[in-house]
Formats: sequence, C-alpha cells, structure tokens
Amino acid sequence: MPQAAFDHAVSLAKVRPVTEELARAASRLLAAERLHGHKYGTDAMLAATAHMERGGVTVITSDTTDLRRLCLPRIAVEPI
Repeated sequence: MPQAAFDHAVSLAKVRPVTEELARAASRLLAAERLHGHKYGTDAMLAATAHMERGGVTVITSDTTDLRRLCLPRIAVEPI
C-alpha cells in the first residue's frame, strides 16, 4: 500500500490505548463466549474497544467469524 493511502486510512481510524479497564472488558467478553487462549486475545481487545464507542461502530477484519461472536449486534463486522 502506498504511504499516502496508508496515512489516509489511519486518519479515518480511532486509535485507543490498551488499558486495564479494556483488558478486563475483553476478559469478560471471552468468558461470556466461553473462549480462551491467545488465539482470541486480540479479537477480544478489539471487540471490547468497539463496545466502548458510542454510536455506530464498524470493525473491519480478516476474521469476521470470531469477531462477530464477541461484538454486540449494534457493532458491524465487515471483511477486509
């Protein structure tokens, strides 16, 4: 991807820090879906971040199956 295209994509994204609150929320999502292990850790952190946003939220991912399990119905999960 050319640098200008990457910079544009990043300018449209919201970047959030990883916090203890976020990690605990991700852990609760995993427990609710009875998922565990490193395979789901990143997905859970992304889903927990999406849950904390207000309004319409869309998550773009190459792994829609796992993220759809972790996201509320109000969070759109779209393939990249």
